[in-house]
Amino acid sequence: MAPSLSAMCAVLLSWALGEFPLGSGRSACRFCVIEVSDGTGVARRRWSSPATLSDAITVVMALAWDDGAAMSPRVSAFNGIEEGCMATTFERADARCDRAVLTELNIAYLDWLDANIQQAFGLDLPGLLGQPIVEYVAATLDRLCAAEPPEGVFYLVRRGGTVVGMGGVRRTTDEAAEMKRVFVRPDQRGGGLGAAIVQRLVSDARSFGYASMRLDSGSFMTSAHRLYEAEGFRDRPIYAGAEVPNALHHDWRFMELDLR
Repeated sequence: MAPSLSAMCAVLLSWALGEFPLGSGRSACRFCVIEVSDGTGVARRRWSSPATLSDAITVVMALAWDDGAAMSPRVSAFNGIEEGCMATTFERADARCDRAVLTELNIAYLDWLDANIQQAFGLDLPGLLGQPIVEYVAATLDRLCAAEPPEGVFYLVRRGGTVVGMGGVRRTTDEAAEMKRVFVRPDQRGGGLGAAIVQRLVSDARSFGYASMRLDSGSFMTSAHRLYEAEGFRDRPIYAGAEVPNALHHDWRFMELDLR
């Protein structure tokens, strides 16, 4: 079965966007992971770090034709950064194929948020949302992953092939994007993943043509605030479309970065 035109275009786009700044002491590089999956979304073949774009295309074609009758290829191209022998890659999430891990990560994120909201404000997140966290995640997951570039994108973040976090870009207006659900697993924190995710989402929002990027953050998220401020985000009034219950508005920070 030959690779589709959209799959080939995905590789070309990934390669074109594969170079971005990584901050002090870290060099930019091109890194691409190409994965061909069967109809269930389970990876059947994976190949990483093609030296050139022509190599990447050759691999995609070879993978897609391999076991042709058995393969229903879903080819994904990921951008990433290499740190020593470990690679951090950004894989566009698919709400159907990646549902289990997306559900797990979003529940973990909202459970963490709930624990901090209870400790800081004496409120519980399920009560503020009007439904249990598990039900809220199930009801919102498709919408979270629905946007396509240049409107938006949502990523699963891998390090060394293991999913370690997530984050996305969402359209709020024609001129402004919003950073959504930046989360790193607790056992993976402290290694610069949060900064890498934020930098990638800012870079994406700029490349998508947005003039500014917005985010919301609880007053207890002091480590995140330092990261956002280092990237140039500044406080602003609440904006339309922010995913924050009304009862928390006065205890929340709303921030914005000028991308022009």
